[in-house]
Amino acid sequence: MRKNHFLLSMLLLLVSLSASSRNEELLTLKLSNGETVYYNLDSRPVLTFGDNVLTVSTEISSVDYPLSDISNFYFMETTDAIEQIRPNDLQVNYTGNFTWKVSGVKKDKVTVADSMGRIVKARLTETPESTVVSLSHLPKGIYIIKFQQHTLKITKP
Repeated sequence: MRKNHFLLSMLLLLVSLSASSRNEELLTLKLSNGETVYYNLDSRPVLTFGDNVLTVSTEISSVDYPLSDISNFYFMETTDAIEQIRPNDLQVNYTGNFTWKVSGVKKDKVTVADSMGRIVKARLTETPESTVVSLSHLPKGIYIIKFQQHTLKITKP
């Protein structure tokens, strides 16, 4: 009887622990000073690339980062302490002149649209490790870059 009570208690504990586990998807900014800044994607951060500045806006705040201070940014998925943290293979690096290097994504999985939803001809170059997306030749405007389940909204002033 005690053994059954113990097993039932353990089963209830496991059920309650698994119910509390939660995955989080994060936008991660690695700054050149070694600092790391995280934005939960539930807060729907909007990235705006301006003249040498990246602005990250959420419903409650807006922060400007000089592009020279950002060494990398990428998306990652984490879990609570119950499971091991698993970073996503997807990384996005801004290389300057409205060009991004997207690691872990093939060229045919990237689409770029204007603010009206029309697909535009971005320059896409594929390497074995990444795809380079360039909007440098496109006119001023708002562009949406989609890759995997992620979307970047780019404002080109």
